[in-house]
Amino acid sequence: MLFVGASPSIARAALGASADSIAADAASLVAPGPSRVARPAPNAPSVSAYTVARMKTASGIAVNEFIGPDGKVFAVTWRGRRPPDLSVLLGSYFAQYRDAANAGVLAAHGLHHASVRGTDVAVETAGHMRDMWGRAWLPAMLPPGVEPSEIR
Repeated sequence: MLFVGASPSIARAALGASADSIAADAASLVAPGPSRVARPAPNAPSVSAYTVARMKTASGIAVNEFIGPDGKVFAVTWRGRRPPDLSVLLGSYFAQYRDAANAGVLAAHGLHHASVRGTDVAVETAGHMRDMWGRAWLPAMLPPGVEPSEIR
């Protein structure tokens, strides 16, 4: 299942953007202030590898922003009754995602799961009616020791 279009729910957590915009993201999502959870580095539990800012949109879509030690969003995840507007979540990487999807660089993993790999961005979408989820990440921006499987 591939969702390249936009939906009316608004989310402003763009890949590659600064974590400074998270409060504005929550305000535009009509979400209470996001909660943050630090995730330890696998080889050094006392070192934070990344932080996850969590929020829920007014329409019930849960959005997680993964923030690296450099203060940049390196991944986003979502889950809800419908997909969020990926052009907003992916920010400047949306065109790359759209172009890769339109060029047929789509890998289907069964009836309800697909992935698209652009030059700099990876996007996976899955779900069924009223339960959609997905994740997007920038492989080059993954903090050291963080694997894509941790982005959920």
